[in-house]
Parts: sequence; C-alpha cells; structure tokens
Amino acid sequence: MEKIRDNIFRFSKNNNNAYLIKSDVNILIDGVGYEFADEYIKSVGETVGFSDISYIVINHCEPNRIGTLEPVLKENRDITVVATTPALKFIEKYTGVSFKSITVKDGTELCGLLFRLTPYINWPDSMLTFFDDVLFSCDLFSSTASGPGDYYSKYLSQRPQSVSYAIDVIKNYKLSCILPGSGMAVNADIDDFTDRYRRLLDSPSGEILILYHSVYGNTCKMAKTAQKLLVENDIPYKMYDISVGRYDELAEKIDKCKALMLGTDTVNADAPADLWNIIALTNKVINKQKPCMLFGTYAWSGEGLYYMEHYLKMLRYMIYEKPFGVQLKMNGDEEKQFEKYTEKFINSLE
Repeated sequence: MEKIRDNIFRFSKNNNNAYLIKSDVNILIDGVGYEFADEYIKSVGETVGFSDISYIVINHCEPNRIGTLEPVLKENRDITVVATTPALKFIEKYTGVSFKSITVKDGTELCGLLFRLTPYINWPDSMLTFFDDVLFSCDLFSSTASGPGDYYSKYLSQRPQSVSYAIDVIKNYKLSCILPGSGMAVNADIDDFTDRYRRLLDSPSGEILILYHSVYGNTCKMAKTAQKLLVENDIPYKMYDISVGRYDELAEKIDKCKALMLGTDTVNADAPADLWNIIALTNKVINKQKPCMLFGTYAWSGEGLYYMEHYLKMLRYMIYEKPFGVQLKMNGDEEKQFEKYTEKFINSLE
C-alpha cells in the first residue's frame, strides 16, 4: 500500500482507491473491485495483520467500492462493517455472508472518525468520513484521467442538489486533505478546489432546444417555423439537425435546456436511430418533468412520433398535448395550425 501520511495508506487499482488508517485502532476505508481482491488482501496484509483490523467503513456500496469486502471478512470475521442503513442492506445481499455491523447516523463518531450522511450523491447510501483534518470523500470529488469535471459529468450530475448539499457540509470543517474514492488526492487550496467544483453544478441554460431529424427537409421546415416564432418572441434557443451525429454533445444540451422541441421523421416504421441514440445518453433523473413539444412528418404512417411520445412519457418528460404530425409536408393551413400549436407551447412555459 502507498503511504499517504504517517498513519494513512492507499491501495489504488483501476482508478479506484481504498484506504487504511493505521493506529491504536486499525480501520479500512472502502474497497475496490473483486477482480483485484487477491492483490488487495496481500497488500493490506503486508501493512497490518488482518487480526489487528477492527473496522471497515463503507461510504458507498457500489460493487467497485465493496468488491473486496467479502474477502476481507473471510480473513477476519470479527471486523465490524460501518455504514448507513441502506448500505448495510445492500451489503448483506451482495456479499451473502453474515457480519458484525454498526449503523451510522448523521454525526456519528467512532474511534476518531466523524460520519456525515450525504444521501443521493449517487445512491441513497452515501456518506462522508472525516478523520482529523482529512476527508474520505468516496465519489464526491473523485476524478478520471480527465479530471473531476469528467467524473462529475459521468456519474454525479444527475443529482446536483445532493452534491451541493454535501459541499455545504464539508465547508464547516477545516481540511488539509481530501482522499476521494477515485483519482488523485487534493492536498492544497481546499476552499478554492471546492469552489471550483461547485461551479460544475451549473443550472439549466434557460434556453429552448430544437432538435430535429429530416430525411427530405419537411421536418426541417417545421423546425424552422418553430425557430421563427422563438426569434419573434425574443426567446433564447439553440437548434440542431441531429443527423450530423455528436450524440454526447446533443444529449448534454437536452440535459441543460429549459424545454425541448423535438422533431422526428418516421423511418422504417420507427423514429430514426440517431434520435434513439441521443435520448439513450441523456440524464434520466434531471429531465423528469422537462417540457417537451413533439412534431414531425411521415409518409404512410407515423410510428416515429408515436414511439417517441410513449418513450419520453415513460422517462417522465412533460409531453405537450398530442404531438403535431403532418403527412409528407405542411400545406398552408397546416403551417398556420402548427404556428398556433407552437405559440401555445411557448406560452405554457411562462
């Protein structure tokens, strides 16, 4: 294990970190994936005898954090697992073994450790562990090779309110070091780091997003009609043809927009694959109840709109009225009807 401080050691594998506090009472903090269990057990055993370990703290019980827990308990059945109520239920099911445990409540203290509950940073079990001026933060403040912003975007951005609450919690403590569950330690300018991290929690852009797929240009014409009304009403917007790809980028724009106007063709009795691919990458939590107006064109049928309406309703988007579908292309009357339809949607957002 790598020595971080005189009494703190780290085991790191596949960008995931587990820790050991070595003192009068030896304590393990979290773990790594099961595929690294043999190496982990060997590394810990060379640093401190398993018979001398009293506790293992689990801040979050995702498999890449508790994969080594069952092997640890096999080494010493007297080790006590310290975790929140939801975590202990999950651990019991995941490991399938009996173990001693202590249930953590917000503010619980144990052998120099202080625990603060921060549920729904990702799962309901999450907590933070303080030891003197060191924070074991698990997923919070973790990073990939590209930095903490990339980790936040991939794994934590679905619940910005919970992350903000956790940052507020740690502001009450004087810290000299943050040891995350993934990535590098933070050893300097803690306040500046947490302030910069908070800026990752950007609120929605406030813009209306128009996305459309148009094989023959007819759905594009509908999108441009909606665009014209937004311009006339001086409403901020962005518009993109989804057939150009950039799925990740467009999914992120859906996540951040105020409301969505989505135009689709029907291709082979379905919505286009581009559209399904983009929706699959969106954040399913933060888009609940997001206003969405569906429109599009079709030839013989209209399954694209039908399937997209039902799928987005399943994801709990707030679908506006009945989707506006047009066979082949809009005529003059249909264009006027679509303008009124779009104006009503815009007015419903105020």
